[in-house]
Amino acid sequence: MRNSTRHLSVLATGLFAVIFSAATSSAQNVLTRQNDIGRTGRQLDETVLTQANVTATNNSFGKVFTYSVTGQIYAQPLAVANIDITCSGNPHCNFAFPADVIYVATEDDWLYAFDATGVATSPYWSVNLATNAVANGTYVNCTQFFSHCVNTSAIYPHVGVTGTPVIDINTDTLYVVSAVSSTNNGVTTVSYYLHAIDLGSGSEKFNGPKLISASYPGAAQMPGACATGTGTGTVNFTALDQLQRPGLLLLGTADGLNTSVVYAGFSIYDGNPSFYGWVLGYDVNQNTQQLEQVAVFLTTPFGTGGGIWESGAGLAAAAAADGKTYIYVPTADGTFDVTNTTGPTTDYGDSLLKLSVSSSGGLTLPTGSGAYFTPSDQSTRCQNDIDFGSGGVMILPDASVTGHTNLMVSASKGTGGGQYLNPSLWVVDRDNLGGFQATGTPVEQAHTGVMINGNPVGGYWTSPAYYEWGTNNSSKAIYWTMTMPNTTGVAPNPLNQYILNLNSTNPPISLDVSGNAVPSFSTQNFFCAPVPTPSISTGPSNPGILWVVENSNTHNPRDCNPNFPNGAVLHAYDARNVSSTELYNSGSHINGNTPSKFLPPTVFKGRVYVGTYVGITLNGSTNGEVDVFGLCNGSCIP
Repeated sequence: MRNSTRHLSVLATGLFAVIFSAATSSAQNVLTRQNDIGRTGRQLDETVLTQANVTATNNSFGKVFTYSVTGQIYAQPLAVANIDITCSGNPHCNFAFPADVIYVATEDDWLYAFDATGVATSPYWSVNLATNAVANGTYVNCTQFFSHCVNTSAIYPHVGVTGTPVIDINTDTLYVVSAVSSTNNGVTTVSYYLHAIDLGSGSEKFNGPKLISASYPGAAQMPGACATGTGTGTVNFTALDQLQRPGLLLLGTADGLNTSVVYAGFSIYDGNPSFYGWVLGYDVNQNTQQLEQVAVFLTTPFGTGGGIWESGAGLAAAAAADGKTYIYVPTADGTFDVTNTTGPTTDYGDSLLKLSVSSSGGLTLPTGSGAYFTPSDQSTRCQNDIDFGSGGVMILPDASVTGHTNLMVSASKGTGGGQYLNPSLWVVDRDNLGGFQATGTPVEQAHTGVMINGNPVGGYWTSPAYYEWGTNNSSKAIYWTMTMPNTTGVAPNPLNQYILNLNSTNPPISLDVSGNAVPSFSTQNFFCAPVPTPSISTGPSNPGILWVVENSNTHNPRDCNPNFPNGAVLHAYDARNVSSTELYNSGSHINGNTPSKFLPPTVFKGRVYVGTYVGITLNGSTNGEVDVFGLCNGSCIP
């Protein structure tokens, strides 16, 4: 549990929690992927790290310590201040006093609680989420999902915890979904479990874990890819056909619910055509004090596909103009038949959906074109694996254009002859998504590409960040990196900054004469695939710092930046103008480790936490590491 004195002293700072409920009673806590349920990537209360002291000059900022873990890290590390560590019944627990804690989950189904300050680099506690009495198994070998799994597959070689957990600070509970392989009577099965873990002890709560299962009315038999099925039957959730990729979402009373509900999204593991897109919601029954399912939504009940993966971004949510809370979900590939005149019209492949959340946490898709957007080239996308939902959704706070008050952004793979060519960057009116419209969303922003130095660039496999500055925060920008092809593979690409045109009749993002989005600024550094997901740190009087982790991709040299041949590199930029001189880069100070794709850095109380895994070979690596950077006064780790 948290120290009560500290908790009460920070309640007055909770204005941000009214806007994003997964904000915090201790302002710097990182309780969900990308800091808030709008997925803006902003740490708004960083007072230690500034543009003046984040520099390698005189060895004043750099790597200060590391944590070693079993399993690769694909989930963003989370952070909570002033936790009372309790060790009763936990054989891995080593300490017992209030502490700032970093929580790290891995693909080998391990969950760790580390001291955030580095006082000790062994964990306060660690638990294996697969070996408890309920799950009674181990992590899943990726070949169980996909027989051709290799080190270029989605997750390799083990699958355990992939989606970023979420923390309910009001009950000191961390929710996490684990994939588990278990064998009984010679039969091996794959299952998913939802765990509710006590922050202080690592113990399971609410009689967990909860086996994840679901069913939904749909076709009697699954049709072929992109097609609509016939007959009426039931579609069942099959763990072996799904990957829990997006970060978990927590909604509660601040969002208009009468309970707290955890939502998990599911998509495909590489190469399996028998998949769907699911959103499942769970709360704690107040009578039984057990986890129970309160929401099931299926994106393509009479078709196939419609997976929800978003390059690992968390499910995004916000209130709309009607005051109600909605979850905004982009889908990838799949059947789209909503505009058909006969047969089922309930399948939403390659679309952006606006799911209504009831007071008890249930999910429905409202009727009408205002509840979804589908691009006119959806059929081409489905047939050629050109996901609309390849990039994460982000809510734009305090941003509007004439006639459109509530905006969000999304992005997709490209449709110009392949996954990388002519992608679309979407700025969407989230009050009225616009339905199936060849002319784009009501904000008139469905661009055919993004231009850098006159050249179109490729698809989005990452998520953005948001920052505002200046008088009355009048300057607002989004930051995104794309993946771009060249003649030998996928070329390095800069991170782009788009300063938004707001409160005017102009498009929100500047365009050239061909309708392509033009960055306001681009970094001088170019980044390899998988491209980075940015984080922003700023304080009341500190200009923003943009943080990214470069993947120099030593195992695929044609994709890499030859200036950094040693794996992960941490970079820091002035968030007001990322093309200006770089504030910091770590060079080779991350031990040649490979950064996990799509993973943003975590900024917490003067330190930056970078999740990596230690190399990768065809035989696989099961070693992970969190590399921690901070002020070191000349004693940084070389």
